[in-house]
Amino acid sequence: MRRIDALSRDELEGQAAQLRDSVHGDLITYSRK
Repeated sequence: MRRIDALSRDELEGQAAQLRDSVHGDLITYSRK
C-alpha cells in the first residue's frame, strides 16, 4: 500500500506542477497583451 500511495502522491504532485506551470504561462501571456 505504501508503494501505491507514494506513486499516486508523486503523480498528483506532477499533475499539480503541470497545472501551475500552464496557469503561470497563461498569466504571463495575458499580462504581456
